[in-house]
Amino acid sequence: MNRKGLKAHAGVHKSILRGLCDAGQCSDAVLHFREMSKTCPPDSVTYNTMINGLSKSDRLDDAIRLLEEMVDNGFAPNVFSYNTVLHGFCKANRVENALWLLEQMVMRGCPPDVVSYTTVINGLCKLDQVDEACRVMDKMIQRGCQPNVITYGTLVDGFCRVGDLDGAVELVRKMTERGYRPNAITYNNIMHGLCSGRKLDSALQLFKEMEESGSCPPDVFTYSTIVDSLVKSGKVDDACRLVEAMVSKGCSPNVVTYSSLLHGLCKAGKLDEATALLQRMTRSGCSPNIVTYNTIIDGHCKLGRIDEAYHLLEEMVDGGCQPNVVTYTVLLDAFCKCGKAEDAIGLVEVMVEKGYVPNLFTYNSLLDMFCKKDEVERACQLLSSMIQKGCVPNVVSYNTVIAGLCKATKVHEGVLLLEQMLSNNCVPDIVTFNTIIDAMCKTYRVDIAYELFNLIQESGCTPNLVTYNSLVHGLCKSRRFDQAEYLLREMTRKQGCSPDIITYNTVIDGLCKSKRVDRAYKLFLQMLSDGLAPDDVTYSIVISSLCKWRFMDEANNVLELMLKNGFDPGAITYGTLIDGFCKTGNLDKALEILQLLLSKGSYPDVVTFSIFIDWLSKRGRLRQAGELLETMLRAGLVPDTVTYNTLLKGFCDASRTEDAVDLFEVMRQCGCEPDNATYTTLVGHLVDKKSYKDLLAEVSKSMVDTGFKLNHELSSKLEASVSAS
Repeated sequence: MNRKGLKAHAGVHKSILRGLCDAGQCSDAVLHFREMSKTCPPDSVTYNTMINGLSKSDRLDDAIRLLEEMVDNGFAPNVFSYNTVLHGFCKANRVENALWLLEQMVMRGCPPDVVSYTTVINGLCKLDQVDEACRVMDKMIQRGCQPNVITYGTLVDGFCRVGDLDGAVELVRKMTERGYRPNAITYNNIMHGLCSGRKLDSALQLFKEMEESGSCPPDVFTYSTIVDSLVKSGKVDDACRLVEAMVSKGCSPNVVTYSSLLHGLCKAGKLDEATALLQRMTRSGCSPNIVTYNTIIDGHCKLGRIDEAYHLLEEMVDGGCQPNVVTYTVLLDAFCKCGKAEDAIGLVEVMVEKGYVPNLFTYNSLLDMFCKKDEVERACQLLSSMIQKGCVPNVVSYNTVIAGLCKATKVHEGVLLLEQMLSNNCVPDIVTFNTIIDAMCKTYRVDIAYELFNLIQESGCTPNLVTYNSLVHGLCKSRRFDQAEYLLREMTRKQGCSPDIITYNTVIDGLCKSKRVDRAYKLFLQMLSDGLAPDDVTYSIVISSLCKWRFMDEANNVLELMLKNGFDPGAITYGTLIDGFCKTGNLDKALEILQLLLSKGSYPDVVTFSIFIDWLSKRGRLRQAGELLETMLRAGLVPDTVTYNTLLKGFCDASRTEDAVDLFEVMRQCGCEPDNATYTTLVGHLVDKKSYKDLLAEVSKSMVDTGFKLNHELSSKLEASVSAS
């Protein structure tokens, strides 16, 4: 009876211990174990129950001590006992202990099984110790324990984790040679690794192997991985074709597949196709999730299709998918960028009703919208409101409003906001300072701009090119050219902020406008020596100013440099040079430049032609002047009355009556009405020509009919001529 009772008593103890361990009450289980040991010595089953419970509760040191006690008491722990502790060690990332215990198993005559080795290999791989995991597998095979498909799959995943995709593929090859067929998990792990490493071609090759193997066709995870990778590589059409193939082979896309493809279509601007795919997704019974809706809503917003985006918001709510802060933020940003202020405010109110607190991004979007709509007062009110509601503005918030104030010429308020920014411990950046400095310079308050310039360095910022260019522009605008030149030289001396073409052009233009052409030209030469290439603006400014002050040799040198560096001076610059050379009497050079312009298939404007015809005519070079007039007409340019009058006077002065008469006819045929100067010149010439009495009468009558009158002297001569006839 006692013996039977003892057995029954031991069974009860085991049940109690198992119940306590399963309930996670290991402390109570240990107490009960110690109490029972006094009257009922534990057997191997009892020890295994306790070791398993302690290991699962992460009391691994206690489990090891109990394992040692088990051995000391003459029991041989079985592989299950060891595997339980091995699993615990690996779960706790104590792989050194796991490796030690694995060797203890061998030494104590309990050969580790495939579970033992796979557990340790998995633990090592999770810590990226793949080389050590490979050594464990080698030992495993040497000791006669063959890895199974899970062992291989675990090590393949380890290779993928550390980015050794070649190692993963090689292991799959060995696995296949040893008669093991990789399962979908193994393939998918490699597939994911290849796609993450942007090795799409290798992933597609592996995908093809899966299809051809027959034993392990691609599953939805495989397809989704490839679709996502194709989309990220910009191959949206290929991704669409793959989804079609997927469906045709009986594999239904899931929400991840659809969402990836939708993202690609939206990114490519194919919103109509994306909308059709969303409808197809819903019809197939695959419910879109928040990521799906956010993706397509964002796509519509980026193309300015706000109404469609808002309709999708309503659709998702009706379908039971609640918007999140991302949904609202995307829509709000779109409303703000489109300037839909009331819609944006309304959406914020909806957000608040739904329990979402507007964040900094929300406020910044609204601030930017108000400032761009020139509603800077509302922006200022919103800035105050966000502070009151506990949302601390950042430098972007302040910069946006300061820029809005400066744009509205409320520069003083912008400075006050800068002071508020500093008092609220928000450190201004260079954009803050540049905005106010630029506004000060544009309103001729350069001294205040300089004070801010000094404050930049005190606040830990470094002035950049924008800072210097604003100051240089302000100084030139205020005609403080000496300071502008000094600042430019200071920039040259400072490392990291060399003047650019805008800096030089600003100072050169200012000097030219203030009649300091010699200094402007010297600065231009300095610019060249500093290795900064002028642009077309620089050349045009310098040439125009040199021509204006008759420095024609220098102007010609600049022109040659401009042409050498591949710039086309353009009709205006050519016209300036032509005028300059004409006014200095160098008509041949002026003609040379004109021919250069014409050889490029370009034509100067009417003014340039007129200047040239005027000077040629005054110097009696009427043939060339006439040819230029013909060139004008061929180019489709309409000579004005001044142009015709200039050449007409030249013909008359040279007594070339026929040419003068022909030109008068051409002038009228081209629709250019003669003016008083035209009639006076022609009548004055014809009045002494007896052979042109009829034409003189016709011209005189036309003159009177159009309301023009001859001066007294010419009128008397005309009357005398008529009387004589």
